[in-house]
Amino acid sequence: MKFYILTLSFIFIFFLNSFSQVQLFGEQIRGANKNAELKSEAVLITHDVKIVKIEGDNAGFWIESQAGVLQSFYIDDSGKYYPEAIGYVLKSGKYTVYPNLSEGKDKSAVRIYLE
Repeated sequence: MKFYILTLSFIFIFFLNSFSQVQLFGEQIRGANKNAELKSEAVLITHDVKIVKIEGDNAGFWIESQAGVLQSFYIDDSGKYYPEAIGYVLKSGKYTVYPNLSEGKDKSAVRIYLE
């Protein structure tokens, strides 16, 4: 009986973890002489996820993997991300995200929600 309860508990935890929301967060702070400070903590993705929501004051953002820049997104004149960011799929791997500075701003941030 204990074995069945333990097994069901592991299955339940795995199920919850596989559908939980993951977040990537990054900041860019303008420096002197076109230098910038980039901050983002790498997040390990264990299964395919897609972007479902984006927040932050930025002019776009880019996602990096261990191989380098994976994809860049820019805000167009209508205020939407180009290419379309919502629905973009990330495969398993380790990722960071960094915002493009908004015009006239010294600091920008981006938070990406993945499911």
